[in-house]
Amino acid sequence: MKILIVSTRYLGDSLLAASLAQPIKDFDPSARVDVLTFHSNRSILQDVPGVDNLILVDQRPSKSSQAKHLCSLWNKYDWAIITQQSTRACLYGYFAARKQTVLSIDRSSKGYWKRLLLSHQVDGIYGHLLDSNAYLLSPILGFTPHVRPQTPKPTRLPQTLQKALEDKKYLVFHTQSRYCDKNWSIDGWRNLLRESLKLGYK
Repeated sequence: MKILIVSTRYLGDSLLAASLAQPIKDFDPSARVDVLTFHSNRSILQDVPGVDNLILVDQRPSKSSQAKHLCSLWNKYDWAIITQQSTRACLYGYFAARKQTVLSIDRSSKGYWKRLLLSHQVDGIYGHLLDSNAYLLSPILGFTPHVRPQTPKPTRLPQTLQKALEDKKYLVFHTQSRYCDKNWSIDGWRNLLRESLKLGYK
């Protein structure tokens, strides 16, 4: 079974999308799972568990180069997991795979062609993106698995920072999103920081 996860979004969303690979491998260890995403997401997705290969695309390709790339992907996969409903993501999923899974498309006239072309539309839940994306696996696996967030390959910290940490346990907080509506409150971060310090983390 060859599966393509399509995520034409940025760091956090692409990492959550790539987290769908491990449940597929747990179900079928022989499955090949690739992720199609932007070049800028490469570093955070390298060596994510379950991901065999990254297919990297430009954020703003010319129409001719995108058309060539779409044609080069034609039916290379059994399934495409389309993690957002944008036109670009849906086109990549449609061209790349014989069958596609996507969260239900709205019934407006703009979504008509997507409903017509994409084979499996699933009803998800409103909530955390990881929980919602888990429903995309149900047509492939026959059930909706619990999906755990995966982490990128650990990187070695600069020596000055290692020395400051004194080989103690530490946490890294990424406090800002590209979009303000995804940001947590300052009080929330303060409380998390206090609790982390109490537990002995740097």
